[in-house]
Amino acid sequence: MHWGFRLRVLLVLILIPQITHADIFDRMTGSFGLPDVPSESCAANPVYSSFSPDRGRIRFAWVSPVPSYTGAKITAYGGTVVRVEEDSILMLRDAETRLTEAGPPVLWDMRATDDPDGYCWHRLDWDDGRCLQLVRCGTQANS
Repeated sequence: MHWGFRLRVLLVLILIPQITHADIFDRMTGSFGLPDVPSESCAANPVYSSFSPDRGRIRFAWVSPVPSYTGAKITAYGGTVVRVEEDSILMLRDAETRLTEAGPPVLWDMRATDDPDGYCWHRLDWDDGRCLQLVRCGTQANS
């Protein structure tokens, strides 16, 4: 076989997972709101999610402070991307103090949703059907 052909095939095989993962990062980047929490809705105070260039870090930011699980008011927090799948991103929140019953820190799964367009937060130690739905801001249904 010709080396040029082999190199092209190798590059395609290497890039396919990155292309798939780029899609999920694109889907999870942007402004999102909690439709059932008026103070954190798209209209009032959406959260903006973004990723570092190497896709190893995630950041969430709000214009106005929101309550944190610690009781403090925050305008941003970050996390480390632990695993990426076609339709979800698993992350460990920075300075996470909550522990699962088994002992390790809580991990969060951002599961992409289509109807509504957005994502659903799921803690890995929760029952599979439990999650917190966020909707993408700017669509007719939630703008």
